[in-house]
Amino acid sequence: MNHTKMRIEICSDSGILVNLDEQINPIINQQVHSLAALLEAGLPSGIVEVIPGYASLLVVCDPDCADYNA
Repeated sequence: MNHTKMRIEICSDSGILVNLDEQINPIINQQVHSLAALLEAGLPSGIVEVIPGYASLLVVCDPDCADYNA
């Protein structure tokens, strides 16, 4: 995936929002769902859930296990 506009934001004590792009289109949406499937196939320690949006992915973490500085 090549994303020139991708942004990663901490959105709470237990959430990270990955914005793949600012535009809404089917290609971006497919990339969001591909990233979600990749994470769900082998959830790293500390990740509780991934929630795909149209152009973003919310990664819900266990705040007791996540290290946002890593």
